[in-house]
Amino acid sequence: MIQKGEKLEVRVLMRCLYPFFHHKVIGADRLQLDADTPCVFVCNHGEIYGPIITKLYLPFPFRPWVTYEMLDRQAIVDRTCNGVLSHQKVLPPRFCRWLMKHIGAPLITGLMRSVGGIPVYHDQPRKLMQTFRETTAAMERGENILIFPENAATSADGRYQKEGVSEFFTGFTMVGQLYSGKTGKCPLFVPLYANRKKRRITFGTPTRYRDDLPANEEKERLCAYLRGEMLRIATEDTEKR
Repeated sequence: MIQKGEKLEVRVLMRCLYPFFHHKVIGADRLQLDADTPCVFVCNHGEIYGPIITKLYLPFPFRPWVTYEMLDRQAIVDRTCNGVLSHQKVLPPRFCRWLMKHIGAPLITGLMRSVGGIPVYHDQPRKLMQTFRETTAAMERGENILIFPENAATSADGRYQKEGVSEFFTGFTMVGQLYSGKTGKCPLFVPLYANRKKRRITFGTPTRYRDDLPANEEKERLCAYLRGEMLRIATEDTEKR
């Protein structure tokens, strides 16, 4: 979805990607969002698939959580060349690094800033509070948030699953606690499942943050419910093949 205020290059890139990523969106018409309270969309990652498809087809405006490396050019070069591009055998490693440094990294950082990416510092606890402060401030302005909470390290190969849903990092649920504490309003958490093979995004049944439960209990409830909904959709998609 093209959002108000996005840069021209982002709009052009999205228009170019649409023909290659044609998808159906299922369940958005049944989703009833609050008029005065933003929501938190929660989606599977599927490597880079989830972020691309939600940006193209999620029919609501949002600001995504992105790992802080995606806003740092050198970190993008190192991560990409040591990760995704290290498996390909067509291009020489030195050329891949040059390509990422001069073309890929500038494009990615520019894109992440243009879409309002909120940096997430998984491995830096002190800086992580920065993520929550920026997220809460965005929600107070009425902005929806999109989060990909899967922990790839819990998968057998240490990578995001192409099908199904990995275990979650649980800390993301704190956005509900912080927003509720500041505003007295409890946001909806909306599960999504992006299915690469079926070429569709399906909305699950939302759940509202409960401020009447102890924080740790609510954290466990939210994670179990949201992941359960995503797995339910994934299973139903598989059975319909």
